[in-house]
Amino acid sequence: MFTQWISLYAHAVLHFRLGQAQFLMSLYSIGSICGVLVLYLLLKHHVHEILLLLGLNLTAFLALLLIFLNHSIIVIGSCAVIFGFCAAGGVMQTGLTLFMQIYPHRRGLITGIFYFFGSIASFTIPIITGWLSKQSIRAAFGFDLVIGLVGIGLVLLVQLAMKTRKEG
Repeated sequence: MFTQWISLYAHAVLHFRLGQAQFLMSLYSIGSICGVLVLYLLLKHHVHEILLLLGLNLTAFLALLLIFLNHSIIVIGSCAVIFGFCAAGGVMQTGLTLFMQIYPHRRGLITGIFYFFGSIASFTIPIITGWLSKQSIRAAFGFDLVIGLVGIGLVLLVQLAMKTRKEG
């Protein structure tokens, strides 16, 4: 959702010049590339996936919140980099790896379910945000905050499931 709405949000709602608004996508991409490299190094050094997922989801949510509440191009540009780093730097793949660790005997099923729900999101999110954009561009962009909170909740549920599984 971020990539679909950030430029329009910055231009229409925050009144950034078009070039400034579009540059936010470049900053997001820089963060994403850096995130992939750093996540690779962290996982190579056996940093626990659930802690990474929780930290990345929380940081991505806070970056989005700052973008939503702020009008400073410097703050928003910095948050675009941070959001790209946290949200697009391999978090989904790390989540899939974590699910496969929880259910190692069901790897194919887990992968199928994971991508099934990803496909549903790819279909429904543009419909929802399109409808919200008729209310306001701010509402469409703000829906990403709701998705961020859901993501944090899901990571906490997975952490609870893993803890329960280890104790059981």
